[in-house]
Amino acid sequence: MPTGATNASIYGQVTQMQKMTPERFVKDFAIEIIVVSLILAAIIIALLVLYARTRSKALTVVTAEKDQLEMKAERDDLTGLLGVGTFRDRAREMLARGEAGAFIVVDIDDFKLVNDTLGHRKGDDTLVALADSLRQAFRNDDLLCRLGGDEFAICVRGSIDSETLERRCSALQDLVEKSTGSLRSDYSVSIGATLAHRSDRYADLYDRADKAMYYAKRNGKNSFHIE
Repeated sequence: MPTGATNASIYGQVTQMQKMTPERFVKDFAIEIIVVSLILAAIIIALLVLYARTRSKALTVVTAEKDQLEMKAERDDLTGLLGVGTFRDRAREMLARGEAGAFIVVDIDDFKLVNDTLGHRKGDDTLVALADSLRQAFRNDDLLCRLGGDEFAICVRGSIDSETLERRCSALQDLVEKSTGSLRSDYSVSIGATLAHRSDRYADLYDRADKAMYYAKRNGKNSFHIE
């Protein structure tokens, strides 16, 4: 081919490429464009799915940790009973709804001697054993609390008369006595109780039950008194 004809052909191809329009580009490379678009779409979808799963797992972990912290905050670490703040709030709510039947305060007799003579490990075991006895003596919907140290409290839900309250206190003492066998150490409790009235405030109930408990202590310990 003559040199002039070759140069003209190349010039023509270059000229055609320079005249390439977006429409023609799409038409000439339609398959390539579709393939690239599908790949990009698949990558985006995969990233979105990965993000959604990661976020879901993170939220699950955060929620679980929050629930654990809230549970820990409202429960006594050693016994698993309600902490004093949560107990007080729930007891007040129960009183406001007229659902509180009685209030009971329980104190371990001469608990300092248990710690001093048998050690703090045995003291902790005694507290845990008493908490278990409380769970057995009372119902799931009653409020059970470790007020602090060796003092515990119960707010009984629902109507209850003095005879039934006496039986509950007596049953608790029996359970405490039975638990000393597994502990291999003797301990006893003094119990004070009072019936709840519609006009009572939390402080009223606690004060009456606490006074009744100290009355039991002054009268020989290892007993209960109902105010």
